[in-house]
Amino acid sequence: MNTAQLPILGHLQLAHHLWDLLLQPTDWAIDATCGNGHDALFLSKRTSKLFCMDIQPAAIETTRLKVPSAEMYLGCHSQLPEEAFKPNLKLITYNLGYLPGGDKTLTTKLDTTLESLKKALDLMPVGAAVSITFYPGHNEGLNEMEKITPFIKDLNSKSFTVSTHEWINRNKAPVLSLILKTN
Repeated sequence: MNTAQLPILGHLQLAHHLWDLLLQPTDWAIDATCGNGHDALFLSKRTSKLFCMDIQPAAIETTRLKVPSAEMYLGCHSQLPEEAFKPNLKLITYNLGYLPGGDKTLTTKLDTTLESLKKALDLMPVGAAVSITFYPGHNEGLNEMEKITPFIKDLNSKSFTVSTHEWINRNKAPVLSLILKTN
């Protein structure tokens, strides 16, 4: 069954549904925080080229086992691979927070996330999108959401369309933002 036919029960299903609507088989994507490789695996089945990044070696190795065809980059997402920013690039994903099952003190950080996001928005082609999943259930996740949301809300509406989805009846539930470059 196609994900578009399933009920949208959570942030992951919603993100995947939106990515399905956006991506074509010849497109490229960047998973800027590949973690355990679940999103990378999903994206690898929908794109012709996938770039995966993470600051933790364990995340890179886990993802490499799931998606051996992806180009792997061990390092901070603030150092997005410039060779990925070609006309075929259609999606950059950020799944912020900590590595599930890993050390919860090692998290994405506001300063490097904002630096990465600014670079992505500047370099990505028109028609590409950025998907950000915030996790306000931990302190740094809440900090990232509280600081990045006003930044993306103030993006020029002639160049970007920004939407945010949150589960308002679920305490500290993940929040999904999507930014589409229109001009």
